[in-house]
Amino acid sequence: MPSVQERKRGQSVLHDAVNCYDMDIVNAVLSSRSLDVNLKTYDGLTALDMAISRRWNEGERVLVLAGGRTSHIDSVHSDSTSNESDMDWSVAFMRL
Repeated sequence: MPSVQERKRGQSVLHDAVNCYDMDIVNAVLSSRSLDVNLKTYDGLTALDMAISRRWNEGERVLVLAGGRTSHIDSVHSDSTSNESDMDWSVAFMRL
């Protein structure tokens, strides 16, 4: 998938849409499947990380359903060999 990022912060149009709480753009990007939902900024943040930090529940839900992951989950997966590490904790969190 393309990784169209702006140069200064490494944010994609999906990150920008989350920053602006713009569900129309989030849905358009996700439905086009033209961008990796887990693309990270230069600071290592995914769009889901940003939605969580902004407490944008609607955005969090849509991103998780589209396969969005937090950067924390990715680092846990790379450090663990347990089968339990395959569980996406962001999905478990959304079920609470």
